[in-house]
Formats: sequence, C-alpha cells, structure tokens
Amino acid sequence: MGPGALSSRIDRALRSTTAVVTVVVALCSAALSYSGLYRLSIDAGVDPTLALLVPLCIDGLIVVGAMTTLHATICEQNTAYGWMMTGIGVVLSVYGNAASVTTGTGWELWQARTVHAIAPISLALCIEGFMMIVRRRAGDLIAEEKERLRREASAARRSAPNGKARRNGKTKSEPLSEAVLAEARRMQEQGKSFGQIAAELPQRSRTGWHRILTS
Repeated sequence: MGPGALSSRIDRALRSTTAVVTVVVALCSAALSYSGLYRLSIDAGVDPTLALLVPLCIDGLIVVGAMTTLHATICEQNTAYGWMMTGIGVVLSVYGNAASVTTGTGWELWQARTVHAIAPISLALCIEGFMMIVRRRAGDLIAEEKERLRREASAARRSAPNGKARRNGKTKSEPLSEAVLAEARRMQEQGKSFGQIAAELPQRSRTGWHRILTS
C-alpha cells in the first residue's frame, strides 16, 4: 500500500470520526437549548402544546441557514442569505436560553444565564463544523466530476476529424452523456454564457449548446 492510499484512508477515518463526534455534541447541545427555549415559551404564556414548536422554529433557523449556505457554496452562488439565517437563529437562541433563567440575583443570575447560553453557541459551532466536513467531501466529488468531464472532452477532441472538434452545430456529433448535459445545465443556471459553456465543455460549439439548452 502506497503512502497516497494510506493518507486517503487516514483522511476518511478522521473525517468520519469527526463527523460522528460532531453530531453527538450537536445533539446534546440541541437538547439543552430546546429545554431552555421551551421553558421560556411556557413562562411567556404560550400554550404547552404549541410551546413544543418554539425551539424548533428558533434553532431550526441555524440548521436551515447552514444547509442553505452549504448549497449556495456548492453551486457557487451568494451565501449571504444563508449566513443571515444562521446569525439570526444564533442570536435568538442565545438570547432565549439566557432569558429563560429568572431565578437568582446579581452574579449568580448572570452566571446561570451564561451557562444556558453555551448550548446554542455549541450547537451553531457543531453544525458549522459538520457543514465544513460536507463541503470538503462535496468539493472532492465536484473536482472528480470535473476531471472526468475534462477527460471526456479531451477524448472527444482527439476523436474529431483532423484532431479538431467540430465548430458548427450542424454536423453529426457524438451523443452527449447525462453527466455532461447536467454540468452544462448547472453552468447555465449559474448565469454563464453559451460561449463560456462551450469553452469548458467543448463537446459542442456555442451554437450547439444554445440549441440544446434552449430547446
């Protein structure tokens, strides 16, 4: 076994172990945060049954915001909205957990509120840590897919007459694979022009991609 394979195995093991530990800590933090927000809801006069949903609405913002940011990052889009959701969720959760403590005075009161504020902060950090692991894995998969598409394009250029890809969309061309079509549509959704798509995916010309993606 070469050093590259060993390094890859160690990386996968570390990534898996980190993911498991992160999920466990996140679940513990979520349970503590849920308790504080539920108690705050009851004290605020919310119906006990409906109060069960309040923590999900608040801490859920952190989770949804992190997932939105992850999706935007993978699709190479603006991540501002996802970060905004995460930030609002963290602020509301920290405030709610701290405000759920009403007993004690002076230093004891602030100490108790600080302890209760730890859970939502830990939850947010764990979620972001887990998203980092997912982003790393997604980045690896995207890089592998781009390399595969690059090899397909290179093979198509070599098999074309005179070693050149056909430049018009009217001559007979090799059928496009589903992966190439999916990549072209993804690039189109990102706002790239047909010329840019043709530059990265030379299986078709700009005119050819325009005809395919607008049909």
